[in-house]
Amino acid sequence: MRTHPRFGAARSAIDGRLVARCAGLALGIASAVGCAASRSALLPPLPAGALPAAPSGRAEVFVPGVPVPDPARTETATLAQLLAYADSYAPALRIARARSLRGEADVAGATPILQANPEITAALGGRTVGSSTSFEAGVSVQQSIEVGGERALRVEAAERSRDVAVATLDEARWQIHTRVDGLFFDALIARERVASAGQVEQFAAGLERIAVQRSDAGEDSPLTVLVAQAELAQARGQLVEAQREEEAARLRLCEVAGWPTDRPPALEGDLPSPRAVLGTGSLIRLATERHPSLRVRALAVAEAEARIRLEDREAWPEPTLGFAYAREADGSAGADIWLFTVGVPIPLWNRNQGGRAH
Repeated sequence: MRTHPRFGAARSAIDGRLVARCAGLALGIASAVGCAASRSALLPPLPAGALPAAPSGRAEVFVPGVPVPDPARTETATLAQLLAYADSYAPALRIARARSLRGEADVAGATPILQANPEITAALGGRTVGSSTSFEAGVSVQQSIEVGGERALRVEAAERSRDVAVATLDEARWQIHTRVDGLFFDALIARERVASAGQVEQFAAGLERIAVQRSDAGEDSPLTVLVAQAELAQARGQLVEAQREEEAARLRLCEVAGWPTDRPPALEGDLPSPRAVLGTGSLIRLATERHPSLRVRALAVAEAEARIRLEDREAWPEPTLGFAYAREADGSAGADIWLFTVGVPIPLWNRNQGGRAH
């Protein structure tokens, strides 16, 4: 559809403010794409020792010190309020917190000194010799013990598993905060587009009114009215599309933050000024030092090594210590029998092949 010259000039003037605000973001995205396209040519291989050999401390996620808002009573929300709400109610974080509690349960399960419970066996019967029958009763207690230090290795493996769960929670918090931050500014950009499209629609409506008045006065051709009406319809369509995108951006933000999607809040805030992008070397250094995903991977390797040591040790036989007591009665006389027993399984068929293979 052809654009009226005056209408196109007005649209360029109105969109200028939004373009200026988004120029820095666009340049940053273009730079990132350019770096990704030529990464093999620009980035040398990481030297030995560039990645941390041991996991660093927990990643501290910034949580704004603002009260967590109530969606039922909140009409507008700031970025700080959405970050505080997401840190408490984001679905991904609720799942990660529940899994971190399972790590504590694993540690509690590995703590007892003896994993197997003692077994008590009672026997009651008689002995028949010829035509004489005597009464007999006995009781025995058995306890399986571990002699290869399995408990210490089991506790170590459970603690490593718990550390991985906690680090995964930290990673999930970092991801949620970065996504909420990015989606918040995406929604602000969409809001600016709605405002720009609204101004264009108002300008097009004014041009359409002027064209109708000039045509009624005989000062202009009716064709000008048709062109102005077409431009107005196009502007209104773009306004509706901008409103739809703005609503979708707010819904995506609510979905990630855990905010009820049936009442997305109006956003309170302004787009910041573009900032300079760090160099590739600085970004790699910051990522290797602070990115929580690397800590999760390093802790996962430590957990796997601990479980390997545990599964190898679980193949050792576990002896069973026991004590047995029996009472034999033969007429008026009786005999007390007591025994200490030791049982050692023979690791002939089952040598924990499955656990060691896993």
